[in-house]
Amino acid sequence: MVLGIIVYCTLFTLAFAWALVWVLERKDKKYRQGSISFTDAFSVGSVVIILVYFSNIVVLMRWPRSALAYDVALITC
Repeated sequence: MVLGIIVYCTLFTLAFAWALVWVLERKDKKYRQGSISFTDAFSVGSVVIILVYFSNIVVLMRWPRSALAYDVALITC
């Protein structure tokens, strides 16, 4: 069970961070509001990975029934 939680949290976190960085870069190219450098995108991605990964593990360990609702809430934000 613990291995499944770790694998799920890792995959969800990587997909979430990739999507966030992709949206930031796409919005930058679409609206031409300045350039987002690799350093900016990397910093945002790193912070998101750390926060989502650990919060997802906490939610899955403490409240396993509400984990799906938590992930849906993260995606809709």
